[in-house]
Amino acid sequence: MPQVERSVDLKTAIIRALEDDRYDWRTIPGIARSVGTTELEVERAIESLTDVIVRATADDGRTLFTTRKHYEKTHGLRDRLLSALADKVVA
Repeated sequence: MPQVERSVDLKTAIIRALEDDRYDWRTIPGIARSVGTTELEVERAIESLTDVIVRATADDGRTLFTTRKHYEKTHGLRDRLLSALADKVVA
């Protein structure tokens, strides 16, 4: 499979994993398991999806990810406002 095509397919798979209704937030290892690739490939793809990805830091220090669309779907306006005020979500 050509590299460009694989990259697009990987990005699509990552977005689907991030928007999985079973999860509000995902970790890099969890995404990698879901899409069947390495953590490094997930990290690279996420770096190129900054316009659609939202990241946050869990209380234990792990970096969590979701899409903007999924974040708006799973978190009400009040939660989004409190997160922004607490500086917990990095867009």
